[in-house]
Amino acid sequence: MWKLYNSKNEIKMEKVIIEKDKLRKCVILEKDGAFVFRSGPGEFHEDVANRFRELEPELKDWRIRGGGRVIWSDGEIRVYGRSIDYGYMDQDVVEELVSEFAKENGVEFTNDTGVGY
Repeated sequence: MWKLYNSKNEIKMEKVIIEKDKLRKCVILEKDGAFVFRSGPGEFHEDVANRFRELEPELKDWRIRGGGRVIWSDGEIRVYGRSIDYGYMDQDVVEELVSEFAKENGVEFTNDTGVGY
């Protein structure tokens, strides 16, 4: 797994969390130049972020830096769309985070960040 480390080289959290076989909303969260990708259920992208802020208290002060949708099925992870409230996720950040996660899980990755629903 690809993990985010603190200054003592201790594992803090996963960089990417995606549920398999589900179409979910997703967000990029950022703090001090570090990014994580989270996906999950919710009517709004802020619901997804808030769910993970509850599950992972260390994300409490992380800011939403865009949203979209993600689906992991049939040997592929596809990220696409945007958030009405938070706009597009940075395509380069999505590429860096999710492509590595996809490789580790033996699936293809399609980065259609910003492309419609």
